[in-house]
Amino acid sequence: MKQNEMIILAVAGFVAWNIMKPKPAVAKTVSPVSGKTLDNFIDELFTTTGTPFENGWRYYENGTAIDPSGNYYFQGQKVYSAPSRPNYSSSTDIGLSLDNGMLYA
Repeated sequence: MKQNEMIILAVAGFVAWNIMKPKPAVAKTVSPVSGKTLDNFIDELFTTTGTPFENGWRYYENGTAIDPSGNYYFQGQKVYSAPSRPNYSSSTDIGLSLDNGMLYA
């Protein structure tokens, strides 16, 4: 056999082997809480351009909405209130001071 024929046979054999070899199993991600697979999770809704809503709210296909403060609503009813977080404007507001590179409370 000529060298060109050997190369063609080798390539054909490699292609045939790749087509015939068993495909690896694809792992499904499962929620440890609900036991649902990824294809059963709730999808987030976006604007018609595919971007998040500009008002800061997040909306989901099952009727859940999350406001910018982190409060959850389901079917229009508030079902979870996010804990309030103080709005500190500086480190002294929370009683911290910096002295010679050391942070003191």
